[in-house]
Amino acid sequence: MRRGTIIVILFIVIAAAVVGVSFFLRSQPPLEFTVTVSPLAGAWLRDAAASFNASNPTINGTQAIRVAVQPQDEAQIALGESAAWTRENHPAGWIPAAAVTVDFARSRGLPFETLHESVAQTPLVWGGFGDIVADVTNDGQETFDWPAVNEAVAAGPVRLAFRSPSATIDGFAVLLSGAAALTENAVITRDSLRSPAARAWLETTLLAVPNTTTLGASAAGAMAARGPTAGGLALLPESEWLTNLRGQLVNGSTPVQLAYPAYTVQFTFPCTAWDDPSVTDPAVASRADAVKAFCNYLLTPAQQANAARFGLRPADGVLSEDNAALFTAAATYGAQIELPPMAAVQAPNRSDAQLLALSASQISP
Repeated sequence: MRRGTIIVILFIVIAAAVVGVSFFLRSQPPLEFTVTVSPLAGAWLRDAAASFNASNPTINGTQAIRVAVQPQDEAQIALGESAAWTRENHPAGWIPAAAVTVDFARSRGLPFETLHESVAQTPLVWGGFGDIVADVTNDGQETFDWPAVNEAVAAGPVRLAFRSPSATIDGFAVLLSGAAALTENAVITRDSLRSPAARAWLETTLLAVPNTTTLGASAAGAMAARGPTAGGLALLPESEWLTNLRGQLVNGSTPVQLAYPAYTVQFTFPCTAWDDPSVTDPAVASRADAVKAFCNYLLTPAQQANAARFGLRPADGVLSEDNAALFTAAATYGAQIELPPMAAVQAPNRSDAQLLALSASQISP
């Protein structure tokens, strides 16, 4: 047999083997992995996960993968002492709302590596029924923000609406914003939290919330359904307002008014993967690669535009005309396409954050 013929045959055999192996690997069940996600972006991430899985994604060219998203509030993970996650029992990936909670989790020995600092954004935004906002701001002579709200809460029966600060990250963020406004400093320190003024403010504010339990999963949703009885004013994620502009929030004679606080908490939804250097199991490394593939998918132009459909701003914070419909529709209530200048609150260390959450749990009705 001629040498050239042998080479051709060998090439065909090798090519067939490669195709066969590739077909075999692709025919295997997909590698399933779980990403725990913040409920604040849960609707978008569930939608994105369904689209991702439908695209038949692979890693390393051949390994099929399939993601399952699991909504779970990060407050207990970051601030609680219970070992909900361990080195033996944990998700492959985690997309919390706040970047600082990743640092808190790492301080507990949970080795999450940040793959992307942000896959979407949403800030805390004030909202309230128009007549109540008018009373609080003296018909607009004062800014709709913490100073006017604090004065109104201290003087009379103004009802606030926000979820449990000790059990939810959005509820806890309200306290961070208020504490920063109280000292007019975006950096929250132990001294500022332990001052008599801060303690008095904390009690007055928390007692202005009738019942955090009855607000359910969404304070804005409760206000839309029940009106001022659920709360007249609230400081909530912008995305929550935008996706709940219905019912009594818009149909009454005094619809909701939105305003951006001077001191906000910006939820940036970092995308992280479990990265334990002591584990050499190839399946663990493959799941980390799968998480990275999902994170990269969330940052594609199509998914960034899709996030805006759920009231979330893109990772870079810049809305385009093509994906700003929800924001444009809410402009009549005070929503802004381009965010105004706001100071991003810097949370205290974990021990001080735990102290704040504990104090809130002892006061909240």
